[in-house]
Amino acid sequence: RSLNDQPMSPIEGDDEPLSSDPAKWSSPITDSIRTELVRRGPTK
Repeated sequence: RSLNDQPMSPIEGDDEPLSSDPAKWSSPITDSIRTELVRRGPTK
């Protein structure tokens, strides 16, 4: 599944759910997490 076919909305139930709380992120930060962070952009 490519990143391009996902709707631009918070992803629920994805393969790698990324919490909005950085304390809950897995360590180390993987490429998929970096990609998700960049896709989300800055928080308002």
